[in-house]
Amino acid sequence: MVLFLHDSIPYVINKRLDEIIAHSEDEGWDGEYPCIAFVLKDDRSKSAFLYKTAQKLDNMGMDGDDLMILTTTIEAAASDHKGVWSSVFALHKSRGLLE
Repeated sequence: MVLFLHDSIPYVINKRLDEIIAHSEDEGWDGEYPCIAFVLKDDRSKSAFLYKTAQKLDNMGMDGDDLMILTTTIEAAASDHKGVWSSVFALHKSRGLLE
């Protein structure tokens, strides 16, 4: 699932993340939860989101096997490059969306 939140304020982005986390913990969900990819405004927004989300999930005891969250910028998403996504659990490693 790709969420284009490049024109949203941090409060809205964090609220959407909280909704996704709550939904992923719903006992009615069967199978592996889909990868959630956030497209944000710029590198500053991306970095802040990655660090806050990593902290939040770590405090909840969640890891990449529980919920895969990726992020990139709108500029990077529009480029021809494939390795523009960053994982919350590997902050400084770029990857492709479908890896």
